[in-house]
Amino acid sequence: MIDFLVENPTENNKNSFLFSLMQLEYSTLEEAETYPKKSKEYFQTRTEAFSIRSEYARMLLSKWISKYGSTEGCPLKYEDTLNIPFRQIKKP
Repeated sequence: MIDFLVENPTENNKNSFLFSLMQLEYSTLEEAETYPKKSKEYFQTRTEAFSIRSEYARMLLSKWISKYGSTEGCPLKYEDTLNIPFRQIKKP
């Protein structure tokens, strides 16, 4: 999906990418709730949910800059690669 977005950076594709990313984050967070609270799996899955955006941002920014030379027009920003305390994942 990242390669497709970099090759076809239309507003519709950018919005679809961001929506899919939000869905992935939220579904992973919901999956964490299926495990017993304070279990190893619960914390691992929650950690994964909160790291999805930064992982995808790193991949996208790298390919975007390689193709276009700057982050201008990219749907994700450098700030998305950072670990932001108390960040919330919203339902898409």
